[in-house]
Amino acid sequence: MSMDLSRYIKPGTTVSWGVLTGTPVGLVRALDHCLPTIGSCNVFIGLTVDEGIRDEHLPYVHFKCIGGGGTCSRYIRNGSVDMIPIHLSDLPKVIRDGKINIDVLLLAVSPHEENGCVSLGVLTDFLPIAIERASIVIGERVQGMPWTHGDTQVPVSRFTELVDLGSRVVEVPYRRASAAESRIAEQIVDMIPHGATLQFGIGGVPDVVLRGLTGHKDMGIHTGILTEAAQVLIETGVVTNRFKGIDEGQTVTAYLAGSRSFYDFCDHHPAIQVRRLEYTHSPATLCRIRNLISINSAFEVDLTGQINGEMVRGQYFGQVGGQSDFMRGAAASEGGFSILGLASTNRNETISRIVPKLADGVVTSLRTDADYVVTEYGVAELRGKTLGERTDAMIEISHPKFREELRQASRLTG
Repeated sequence: MSMDLSRYIKPGTTVSWGVLTGTPVGLVRALDHCLPTIGSCNVFIGLTVDEGIRDEHLPYVHFKCIGGGGTCSRYIRNGSVDMIPIHLSDLPKVIRDGKINIDVLLLAVSPHEENGCVSLGVLTDFLPIAIERASIVIGERVQGMPWTHGDTQVPVSRFTELVDLGSRVVEVPYRRASAAESRIAEQIVDMIPHGATLQFGIGGVPDVVLRGLTGHKDMGIHTGILTEAAQVLIETGVVTNRFKGIDEGQTVTAYLAGSRSFYDFCDHHPAIQVRRLEYTHSPATLCRIRNLISINSAFEVDLTGQINGEMVRGQYFGQVGGQSDFMRGAAASEGGFSILGLASTNRNETISRIVPKLADGVVTSLRTDADYVVTEYGVAELRGKTLGERTDAMIEISHPKFREELRQASRLTG
């Protein structure tokens, strides 16, 4: 089943849709199908993982993206994308102020209604403010979309049209961690005290960290994205959210990512809140959380702690995202700190990810915001250290085959 979106989308219209696991797959497919009829349009999106727009239809679309991963990497290779570097905490305000315009919004929503509302289920992202701003809002009822508490409810009356196109909620498969990622995670687990509140990203390192916390007590979660690895900690009572300082008893996130069984676990769960970015990533929120530990990754880090989470060999693969939001939030939190975990090299061990200078000149997060950097070779503590001390610490956790090269480079750059 499909629908004709050309009656809503005209040449020059800006379209946006939910990202990651909140992608309205059927509506995106319908948009792709009618692009030759529309002629041309603009699209604003974040990180997408669906099939998206076919290559042969990309000439009809001008994309503005805030991230280069997933499907967006294909759009970038085809030269169809302009990137917007932006902190997630800032994104809702930019949309509210009209600096990013959205005319038509496509949403994936729960298949059923409660109290005259449907639920966005797996995420909020920039959608709550976009729902307020868009002229046309079209919802796709998606099988398996959970009903979640927080800021996900949307009145049915707000929709221009609600359709069922036979789509199922997007699932994110589990990715097994590499040996290096496992060693990194084991060291991070040792750094985490009982009663801390965690923010973590998606990927091998965070998953292993979460699986290593089964012996901890009274942990809290306030994160950008909640993944399936956290489920067992919530089920077994390791996560109680007792000592967060705010939202006590509640796990707070802006996104959910996992399997259908994980979404079923989150469905109507009274202690899981999917909140809007203005809350989850706000400095005013994060500074009130006690013992907030931020765990993130990057593509490369220089010898002084400057972090690149966006570019690889001249191509945009990552995003600014919420990394800096949470690093600064953890620094402002009583007892909090940030951890950046990354493998010391690429998978073939031919390129060091600890570098004298960031190759593409992109600084996603500042060295002044870095507390700890962890590789499979150890932990570098950077907060309060001189440039020379930072350089020595970073070289010590680099891959042994690159250490002398890094020492020589550091002497040349002073």
